[in-house]
Amino acid sequence: MLILNIPPPIISASIHSAESFTSAAGTISHYRLGNINKKLTKLLAIPAIFGAIIGALALTYVGERYSKATKPFIAAYTMYLGIRILQNAFKKKSPQNGNGQKKKTNITVLGLIGGFIDSFGGGGWGPLVTGTFIKNGRTPRYVIGSSTAAKFILTVVSAITFIFTVGIHHWNIVAGLLIGGIITAPFSALLTAKLPIRKMFIAVGIVVIIMSLITIYRSLFL
Repeated sequence: MLILNIPPPIISASIHSAESFTSAAGTISHYRLGNINKKLTKLLAIPAIFGAIIGALALTYVGERYSKATKPFIAAYTMYLGIRILQNAFKKKSPQNGNGQKKKTNITVLGLIGGFIDSFGGGGWGPLVTGTFIKNGRTPRYVIGSSTAAKFILTVVSAITFIFTVGIHHWNIVAGLLIGGIITAPFSALLTAKLPIRKMFIAVGIVVIIMSLITIYRSLFL
């Protein structure tokens, strides 16, 4: 969408308007499959709300320049997370349902930064928040389900903030994102519940690395 010269505030507003529905579909699917840890969701969602509001306001009033400048640095960090996730996949002991070695994560700071980046950059919650938890040894199934539920809450808040600041434009973009996301959300939740942990680590790590490389390339060369 940046290539199409759509202003970043409009891009983020369109994405979050669509994601209000797609993340709701994903959250429902994860809940039915037992992938959500309610305590973790709450701890993530509360600071994410504040981060989302700050990010949306900052993008609206600061504009494109600083948003594009921060993307390569964020992508470099998420690529590091992807590499660490792959390393976890090949450890002798993979953590199971919270048992095993885990590093402490400052959930409040992570939720706040994740919410800000998601609104300010038009995305990034998944690689940053999910990637950090999985890198620290958390079980992918519950991390992905809980972060999806928290993402739904911050997305709604972000969308409402953008509605009051820039309005909603490009309904064709919103419709396309909405239809595609709703169709695929149940399948992603099912895979999350069924895939073995090692395979989940590998899949998430590869996706995070690829998306990070794409973001770096687009930020520097397009």
